[in-house]
Amino acid sequence: MALKRPAGREPQFEVPDAKFVDEMVRASLAVNPNLKHGASTNTFLAKLREQAMSGGAPSPSSSSAGGGKAAASDAPASIDDKRKQTIRLFLDLKSDDLDRELGVLEQQRAAIEAQEAALKQRAAEEIVDHLMVVNAAGADLSLAKEVLREFKALLARLGVTDNDLLRQAHRRK
Repeated sequence: MALKRPAGREPQFEVPDAKFVDEMVRASLAVNPNLKHGASTNTFLAKLREQAMSGGAPSPSSSSAGGGKAAASDAPASIDDKRKQTIRLFLDLKSDDLDRELGVLEQQRAAIEAQEAALKQRAAEEIVDHLMVVNAAGADLSLAKEVLREFKALLARLGVTDNDLLRQAHRRK
């Protein structure tokens, strides 16, 4: 069951107190300072006020993402329109923050994957080096094959097989 407001009865708080709005914005910025995109809090608030006073035309990203257009007439924006625009501004900023942070994570992921590949390559080369030392001491590489098979899980993590390592060892002879 939905409750409805009686016809003709509007909420008593038509225009929000500017001081309250400033406090709310400052609290939001304290929680997530990245919303300011490097600007000072006062500069951010000034831009927000300027946008609200100018009717708050939506940015191109919000228009293309389904954001609404202001009424074509020159009538002043209603309080609901201003609230919608405030939400649009917040969501645009949040979208930009998310894109930027995901980009950083992608760069970090690529760097970690490169480090992992180098680590695995180095470990495989060190195993081959050790096999060469053992072989130089007169041991047969067939003994190494026997032991390498016991470490299939390690070789799988390195992305190599016992035959791969033995082939590399034979090539180095």
